[in-house]
Amino acid sequence: VSTQSTGDWDLDKGAEFSNTGVGSRNSVTALSLIAILEVLLENELISGKGTVESGEKFKKLFRLMFSVQEVLTEKQGGGRGKKSKTTVGHFSLRAVDTLLDYLIVNDMTEHEEFVGNLRTVTNLLTWTLGLLTDHLKKFGTEGKEEEEEDKDLVYTLGSITKSLLSHLSRDKSLYRELAASLLDKSVRVVNSSLMDKLEEYCETATSSSDITTLRDKVVPLFHKAVIAEDFTEAQHLLSAMDILYRMSEKQEDLEEILLRLLDNPSLTSGFAKDVVSILLSSLRRSTDKLDVQLALARDILAVMGDIETEDEDSMNDEIKYNLVTENSAGKLLSVLLSSIESVLSDTDWGIQQGNYGDDQSDLICQYLMQVATVLSVALTCKTPHSSPTTDLISRTTRKFYNTFTLLIKRESSHNHGILKSLEKLAKLVGTTTNEKLYSFLIYLEQPLADDIGSAQNAATIRKQAVSVPSLVYAVEQCERNLIILSKKTKTDLMEHFKRSPARDFKVNLKVLEEKLTKVDEDVEESQQPKKKRKRGKNKAADE
Repeated sequence: VSTQSTGDWDLDKGAEFSNTGVGSRNSVTALSLIAILEVLLENELISGKGTVESGEKFKKLFRLMFSVQEVLTEKQGGGRGKKSKTTVGHFSLRAVDTLLDYLIVNDMTEHEEFVGNLRTVTNLLTWTLGLLTDHLKKFGTEGKEEEEEDKDLVYTLGSITKSLLSHLSRDKSLYRELAASLLDKSVRVVNSSLMDKLEEYCETATSSSDITTLRDKVVPLFHKAVIAEDFTEAQHLLSAMDILYRMSEKQEDLEEILLRLLDNPSLTSGFAKDVVSILLSSLRRSTDKLDVQLALARDILAVMGDIETEDEDSMNDEIKYNLVTENSAGKLLSVLLSSIESVLSDTDWGIQQGNYGDDQSDLICQYLMQVATVLSVALTCKTPHSSPTTDLISRTTRKFYNTFTLLIKRESSHNHGILKSLEKLAKLVGTTTNEKLYSFLIYLEQPLADDIGSAQNAATIRKQAVSVPSLVYAVEQCERNLIILSKKTKTDLMEHFKRSPARDFKVNLKVLEEKLTKVDEDVEESQQPKKKRKRGKNKAADE
């Protein structure tokens, strides 16, 4: 087989791969040949004993297989630029591990000519890493392969991790981003399915059963990638570090690394988003989390602008965290709001448990005061009306008022007196959060004041027709229950709440429907292909 070419199988570039009988036959032949070649490749790799002859056979078999894959991909519409499809299942994970060892780790002291032959094969490393990606994806969706023992799987993943660490430790090595991604996936497979074999995995990967040894090998690679501004590689390594620090229960060390990164203005928006997201999920002390959240919110406000301030030059506040830039501010605001939603979900769960005393109630009130403080800043950020972030602000604010309402109902049914912390929370919401919310609602009304002139504006209005009323309803339910609690405890909790005309609205459905229908018709007309004018007899006049 190794002496043949694609032409010998009628699978050269002139071959037909259409839906005809001949085309279907060629497709089946190509896929079958790729499967056979993968089996032969693994046989030469595992049983060839590293001889020069087996190295030459491997090269020829791989070139034939890669040529068939390229022809098949191109003929089926993938184009030459698209990666050839790999066939997971015929080339085992064990064989991938052996091949990676030869291509990356092996110092060529043994089987020198064989290893040297493999390293000269074009596209072999790319193909191997692609196979590893597919194998790890399979573990992520289907779990462990039933036929493979845990011990063998742990050894193979540990050996692969060792190869990837070796590859990333070298300067100017190829496919670093892909290798970092595969390292992250390998760690995640162990974390999700093989935690009972963690020591064996670490022993194979680093010659030490301690997880900290593996973690300490990844951290320098991460710093190296950040310094070199290879942020995609750093992003994958950070994801792996997050898992490793959780495994070793030393998240406070990761917090220090991430806090230092907050001062780096050169981070890409995607990497900055991951840094902040992992940092906020790692911070254990609520005061530390509040400090970071509040500082980030104020920095984002300074960069994006204030909806209550018309003069753009009026925001001269000093930025605390330099990673907040015009490019990253929107994504960081989304991360911040998601973090707040997570806190509110935990608080909801705590309130619904019901079995707690005044100390726990005070703690919940403190959490909600922290959320209200950060949310009040986020509400005034000038986000685009059609942005998903604007919808996220509405949703998070509604969730806050729903949680506050839940707390009020609980206090109404359990306490005869009123907690001082609840009074402070009510005052903060009435004087600050409500006022910022009313400014936000007025800001949302601005596109409604103009005529609807585009499909984008129409889509924005459709969204707000659902989100704004539900947000206002949440506020009204909160105030209604505060009034009930005030009467029961004879304490005026509504003292600092003022009603705003921003909450009063009425949608003229007839007018709205007419305008939206007109926009839809305009869009349909613009998408219809223009009819070509028939050329007349007088070609000169037509031209």
